[in-house]
Amino acid sequence: MVEEYMPRTTMKKITINFMKDEYKSIGCFCYFKDQSNYDHARKRLHIKEQNHLSCLKYEKRQKSYILGRYCAKRAISGYLDEEDAMYISIDQGVFNQPIIIGSNDENLQVSISHCGNFGGAIVYEERFLMGLDIERIDERNRSTLENEMTTEEKVIVASLPFETNYGLTLYWTAKEALSKALKTGLMTPFSIYEINKIQIEEGYASCYFKFFAQYKTRSFHIGQYMCSIVYPKNIEIDIDVENISMLLNV
Repeated sequence: MVEEYMPRTTMKKITINFMKDEYKSIGCFCYFKDQSNYDHARKRLHIKEQNHLSCLKYEKRQKSYILGRYCAKRAISGYLDEEDAMYISIDQGVFNQPIIIGSNDENLQVSISHCGNFGGAIVYEERFLMGLDIERIDERNRSTLENEMTTEEKVIVASLPFETNYGLTLYWTAKEALSKALKTGLMTPFSIYEINKIQIEEGYASCYFKFFAQYKTRSFHIGQYMCSIVYPKNIEIDIDVENISMLLNV
C-alpha cells in the first residue's frame, strides 16, 4: 500500500469473495481539517481537473470537488500500488458518474462521496458494480429524510435498535449508494430504491432492496457520519472499519 500524503487520510482494503476467488477493492476516507489540506490536495489534480475546478464559481462546490478527486486519486494509487495517480483524471459521464481516464487498467471503476469536510472513494473492478455514499447524521435533516421514505420503511426504521436519525440516515445513504452503482444518481424517484429488510450485524447493518434484490449494502457509521457501500448480493466483502473514526478523528 502506498504511503499517505496527509494526516486524517486512511486507506482500507476491501476484500471481495466471488465464486471461490478473491478480488480486491480499495477505499480511501479523508477528513480535511483546514484550508492547507485543500491546498495540498489541489496540487494532486490532473490538468483537466484543474481546468474544470477553475470553472466552478462557489467555494463550497470547489472544496467538494477537490476532496472527492483527492480521495479517488488516493484510492486509485492504493489499488495500483503506485506512489501517485496525478497522470489519471476523473471525468464525468452523461449521468455525472465519475469515469477514470488514463489508467492502464481499463476495467477500473470508482465511486465518490463527500459531505462537508469528510469524503471517501472506493475503487473496484468493473465486474463488481458498487456504490458509496456518506452523509452526516444530523437532526436538521430529519424531515427531509422522512419525506423520502415509504410507509413500510418508516415502520422498519421505528423497529431498529438505535436512534431515529441514525436509522433515517442509514436508509438515505443505502439508497443513494445504490443509485450510484446503477449510474442513475438522484434523477430517479427514491421510492424505486425502497428498502424492505435490514439485518443488524456486529459493527454494521445490511440493507436489502424491494425492487433490486440482486444488491445489498454494508452500512456503518464513522464518527458523526453514516457510510453505505452497495454491492451485488452474490458476493461477500470484508472491510475493517473499526478504527476509521479514531484515525480520522471525526
